[in-house]
Amino acid sequence: MLVGQTDNAYRRSILWLYSNAMTARGMAPTIRIADNNEGQLSATEVSTRLLQGKDPPDALITSSSVFAEGALDAARWLGVDVPGGFMIATVSDGPIAEQARPSITALRLDTSAAARRLLDLLARRLHNGGAAAAPATMTLDLTVRESTLRVG
Repeated sequence: MLVGQTDNAYRRSILWLYSNAMTARGMAPTIRIADNNEGQLSATEVSTRLLQGKDPPDALITSSSVFAEGALDAARWLGVDVPGGFMIATVSDGPIAEQARPSITALRLDTSAAARRLLDLLARRLHNGGAAAAPATMTLDLTVRESTLRVG
């Protein structure tokens, strides 16, 4: 798992879910931190060290598509085939993941639907004097792309 430095609920949630999933499978979580200010370059450096390590991973999940592209750059630089030798996925979709070659598997939030729900919530709160609404959830779509499609 490759995440940025910012300590917030989003990052803590990703790390918690990843750590629990790995532990449930009897595997030790591998977590690396990329420098937010260096973005893709930092992700490339961190991923290069991972891939050159004693026991390199065969897959990596990143907290952003910028970090995912950095991991893809590292694999390219080292001659590691994606997805044959190394799979990459990110928890935040966008143009970077879509346009990368190979394209990167990602979780996608329908931002138009999310914006509509947010506007509806604000309108209800304005008209109802700020009454709390029931918790609302939004689903994410897994967009499977070339970076995780292994043949055979």
